[in-house]
Amino acid sequence: MRLTLITSVLLFAIHGTGKAQFIEVADQRSSDTFYGTIIPVGSNYAIAARGNSAWNEYGPGHFVAALDTAGTEQWHLSTLFSTTSSWNDGVNGEMIASPNGGLYLLGPHDLCDTFGDLHLLEVDTNGNILFQQVIEVSEVDSPDRMATYPATHMALLGWTTASITDQLGNVMDTWTYPFFSNWSNRVTGIWAADSTLLLATGDRLFLTDMNGIALDSLLIDEAVLDMTKYGEDILLLTSTHLYRLNNDLLIISTADYSASLGLRAFVDGDEQGYFRTQETLFLWDEAGTIEVVFVPELLSGQEITGMLVRDGLLVTSSTLTEHGMRTGLFRTYSLAGMTTSYDLDIALVNVVIDSNWFVVLPQNPSISSLYADLRVTLRNMGTEPIGSVVLSHRTGIPVELCGLPSTRIALEDLALMPGESREVSIDDLLLDMRYYSSSSPDIDIDVCLIPQSPNSLVDRSPTNNIACAALFVPVGLNDRVTDGQFAIYPNAFTDRITIQSPSKSPLTIRLYDGLGRVVYSERMRGSGTMALPALANGSYVIEATDGVRQWRQTLMRVDQ
Repeated sequence: MRLTLITSVLLFAIHGTGKAQFIEVADQRSSDTFYGTIIPVGSNYAIAARGNSAWNEYGPGHFVAALDTAGTEQWHLSTLFSTTSSWNDGVNGEMIASPNGGLYLLGPHDLCDTFGDLHLLEVDTNGNILFQQVIEVSEVDSPDRMATYPATHMALLGWTTASITDQLGNVMDTWTYPFFSNWSNRVTGIWAADSTLLLATGDRLFLTDMNGIALDSLLIDEAVLDMTKYGEDILLLTSTHLYRLNNDLLIISTADYSASLGLRAFVDGDEQGYFRTQETLFLWDEAGTIEVVFVPELLSGQEITGMLVRDGLLVTSSTLTEHGMRTGLFRTYSLAGMTTSYDLDIALVNVVIDSNWFVVLPQNPSISSLYADLRVTLRNMGTEPIGSVVLSHRTGIPVELCGLPSTRIALEDLALMPGESREVSIDDLLLDMRYYSSSSPDIDIDVCLIPQSPNSLVDRSPTNNIACAALFVPVGLNDRVTDGQFAIYPNAFTDRITIQSPSKSPLTIRLYDGLGRVVYSERMRGSGTMALPALANGSYVIEATDGVRQWRQTLMRVDQ
């Protein structure tokens, strides 16, 4: 195969509409009623349900099922709680993620009494029960909300009181709210900073310490429907507005949106921010821009109970009423073709194959914290794109390219600043390209010639006459970082990170773990090295700002 290289680096900006292409991946129907938040558990999705089916062989009642992307049941726990108890949808519902990657489940201990003592249990990613705890509560104040403060304690939120427990459900303290609460205003809450609780009732926020002492309050024009942590800040969602607050309850930004009536809730989603109404998925960015991403017509008539965005898929659980019968639906949709409102300068490296086809690789360090995937688009010379493939950069989850196995690709390992280049080999032909990492493994992928597809997506069928050529990206030979260029390396790191900055202003550095918590912060002038000996292995996001510019990059921590 004769290859010709276009060595110029092109720059363009993305101004997306945010509208995703609707592609149904899986449709799983059940005689059970699905409800509650979808929670990722390992590579599966946990949903709550009630009814009677093959999943629930012990009879009617509540149960939790873990489904894969195709909707196939992997494990389930049957008849956990009373048929009359209620699992409500929301970030802080009775089924929430545990710090260990599993689930916390909360419900009545007595299957015949929904206002009696509580039954709290934790399960791992395989559905194994790790512990069970019976919690004595007031018969008129049974908590129906949970909020976890990872690795230390939980808050069980009732109508008039809050109970603080350790991670095994042992009650440490119970106190009455420092505000009036009634049956019409259900109290929700999240842990804020420094072991403080942010509680919402109606249109008022209260910040309390662990002993229930009010520290601050804030009145919002509309009732708070949902709230969640975002880094060190807090996001509030009302029926028409998205608010961003700091931990002192000062509003940083406000954005309004227009949507049909229905539930408002935040949606777990990779590294981007989403929230939803009944049938609409919205995407927001740090600047407060809100866009409609997904309004699938096929969802009409359904009661959407849960949404999750992960690895380029939108996962939904819902209940459909047909002919008086309620049917549970578990569906996954591809978000292929989705663009965002971000304006990014992206450098393109063009590789021409046989003078008729070439591959476009978008490259820029700043996109690693904004995009979950690297999209490789195939174009015919001088024409519109005729096909594309997506290489997910999330570590540890295998992908396929053109139906062939492919090594994971981290966007930061393919980072390219405008005007720079990187070393790439295609059939022994080299293009000089710079890189940051000194310890990441080398990367092998396949670049393919893909025939025209009706939806401009890759048909991975072996009969589609796809021709592939090897693309080899050597990473980790040495650190070649040009003076005057901003860089964070090595990646992956073990116990220290070096930051090189052209800025003469002091840098504020924050390192976030996978839950969005700040695990390290520092101020440094110019370049420097940070010692990080106590971190666990996994993915982190580092953020550096000099007050004018901001850099974000995903890093992996590994053992030596």
